[in-house]
Amino acid sequence: MEKKDNALKALRITRVFRCIGPAIIIAASIIGPGTVTTASSTGAEYGYALLWCSVISAILAYILNEPGLRWTLKTRTTMLEGIRGMNPVLAKVTFVALFVGALAYQTGNYLGAAMAINLLIPALSIQGALVILAVFSVIIAFVGKYKVLENVNTGLVALMMFAFLITMVASRPSISGIAQGLVPHIPDGGKLLVLGLIGTTVCPDIPFAMSSLAKKKWVGGVKDLKAAHNDLKFNMVATGVITCAVTICAATNLFPRGITVSSAADMAQALTPVLGTYAFVLFALGLWAAGFSSAVYMTSCIPPMMQEAFGFEDNPKSLSSRICILIIAAFPIIVTFAMGGTVPTVIIVAAQVLNTFILPLSVVLIAILANRRKILGECASSFRQNVAMAVVAIVVILLTYTSIPTIIGLF
Repeated sequence: MEKKDNALKALRITRVFRCIGPAIIIAASIIGPGTVTTASSTGAEYGYALLWCSVISAILAYILNEPGLRWTLKTRTTMLEGIRGMNPVLAKVTFVALFVGALAYQTGNYLGAAMAINLLIPALSIQGALVILAVFSVIIAFVGKYKVLENVNTGLVALMMFAFLITMVASRPSISGIAQGLVPHIPDGGKLLVLGLIGTTVCPDIPFAMSSLAKKKWVGGVKDLKAAHNDLKFNMVATGVITCAVTICAATNLFPRGITVSSAADMAQALTPVLGTYAFVLFALGLWAAGFSSAVYMTSCIPPMMQEAFGFEDNPKSLSSRICILIIAAFPIIVTFAMGGTVPTVIIVAAQVLNTFILPLSVVLIAILANRRKILGECASSFRQNVAMAVVAIVVILLTYTSIPTIIGLF
């Protein structure tokens, strides 16, 4: 009897891992240098107080991405293709906005990964590391195989979980402090970091990329919907766990000492005198995985979205796809070399502006597609799903409204 129970448990675990698919690529893209930096800053400034926000952000990300699975598996088209069916111009405008934002964020992805490499190998300059990263991300994108992309990102997410969780455990955090931090409340001055944590997790391009990836992975249509939901749940949990682990590391080691950080690289260096060299190496490896996984996502997932929005040939090896890949890979290098290794403020501002104003548009378009009952039938959004999406919309509107003064101040 005991052997049978163990066999059933092993079978369930095997099924869970078989369900891992597109969402792990999404999880890898969400946990980039921006997320690691924001989580580090949150823990260093407010201790465990904002842990709840990482949990809420992962839930909101699930709600935002889930309708795309229903649309794609039912219609066998992506959401951008669905928007193009309603209005071709709207689909093109949406992609162009997402593409410009992707260029800005890709710069941050490359720099974050390059800084991590530079921390581990000081003899290699940041510019040199950038070129190496670009070459590898282009090779992966040029291969154009979904399984290669999935396997690469699975490995990178596993590395992030290992690095950040081991560092967290070695920090010996306060269990009572973690428990208190899971109770929602915003400490004085913490509103911007709350918005930052949500903004780095709930991104406008992610649902469209998720839809595109789901079309490649879940070829069985609606019968694969349960597996697709399990995939999304598993990886959104992984996203929340990794973000919480980074926050807990900073809350345990830096907050009591009054040490603040302005980048994830600062966080890695700040851990060295507290936990020793091994923690520094682990955290730097996690930061590299965060930056490189997000960079691979951009070079591999944005070109198919272009083809969907413009109605181009669905071919990863087409000329238009490869030009798009090269632009996404080259832009951060050109900008970084031109600016001597620093990111110009205008690019950061552009990314924030686009993210702030595209996100509400994304939420509206997703809600419209998810409620097209003549097309989706039983897969259309239920009352409960619409209520959940309305909550996301409210959070997004608040995020937009409260971000405007900050954005204006950056100009």
